[in-house]
Amino acid sequence: VSSKRREIVAMRKLDSLEAAHEEKKKEDERTRIKDMEDREAVKLAKIQPLVDSLYDNMVDEVMEKLVSQGHMVETEHDTDEVAQGSLHRVREGIWKEAENLSPEQIQSVPYDDISPRPQHFFSDPPDNSERPFVPRCTEKPHGVAPFDQQLYRQQPWISPYQAEIQQLKYIEAQLSRPS
Repeated sequence: VSSKRREIVAMRKLDSLEAAHEEKKKEDERTRIKDMEDREAVKLAKIQPLVDSLYDNMVDEVMEKLVSQGHMVETEHDTDEVAQGSLHRVREGIWKEAENLSPEQIQSVPYDDISPRPQHFFSDPPDNSERPFVPRCTEKPHGVAPFDQQLYRQQPWISPYQAEIQQLKYIEAQLSRPS
């Protein structure tokens, strides 16, 4: 009877251990899924500004087209209501699609920044090519040494303002920390 009782107690302990082990496996799986969701949320948070920017540009374009084609009369009140309603629907749809994107797909999304930049309006556009820098100025009106264009073309690594830089004197206030 005693061995039978020990066997029953051992079986109960075994069942209890198996149940605890099974519960631990379930908890580990829940933790793994939560960690995975957290990582995905971080990835989505990184692309949210891009998605918001794309969305804002898209809504603006659609609204402009609707107004220009006469499908809509633009008033501040109507535009705000339509924009807010469509904003919610579009943003919801974009985020649902974005959840399924891999990091590689996210990085491959072209970013068309259409905001105007000051350099777009320069009379002489910037040259970002690999060619050596060629200064546009032909003189240095406040220079301490004349601008020698020939010398600069022979030695482009030397600054045309080297003499001015070397002779630059700082006043004491520029060299001390503000108090």
